[in-house]
Amino acid sequence: MAQVSEIEDKVADAKMKGLILVIRTKGDPNIRKDMKYTLHLLRLKRVHSASLLKPSPEVLGMLQKVKDLIVFGEVDEDTLALLLEKRARISSNIKLNLDYLNKKFGMSSFKEVANKLITGEIDNLKVLGIKPFFRLSPPSGGYTVKLKNKTLRGKKKVVGNIGKQINSLAKRMI
Repeated sequence: MAQVSEIEDKVADAKMKGLILVIRTKGDPNIRKDMKYTLHLLRLKRVHSASLLKPSPEVLGMLQKVKDLIVFGEVDEDTLALLLEKRARISSNIKLNLDYLNKKFGMSSFKEVANKLITGEIDNLKVLGIKPFFRLSPPSGGYTVKLKNKTLRGKKKVVGNIGKQINSLAKRMI
């Protein structure tokens, strides 16, 4: 029976459209090698690092494998634009600015870039010369997320798929 529920969860997660924002929330030093390698493939080497991924069966399987160390969900355009504006870096750790986007790609705002990333006009951040991961700060107010009329707060960290609530968590970490 456990296999059927896992397949149903993957099918439900596969309906995600756009981009998935993945944030590493736990940094257990004694994790297994295969989990450490999966985190490396997801570009989540440190706690409070984030990356953007396109939903596919392979990616969802990787997220399922390390779900106890990460939090993920579908990112919206406003949060992605804010993330690009405040935390995106280009080569040599230089902050991303509008002059760079305008000169190289003719884009006039971060919202335009976020929209093109979500709709799929731009495949990934490397096409734009942006590093594929983001360094975030710990969330102001702690890891507080309301799940089914319960509030998880304090030392117990939120893990797994939290859906659209990833946007409020990410805004507090930017």
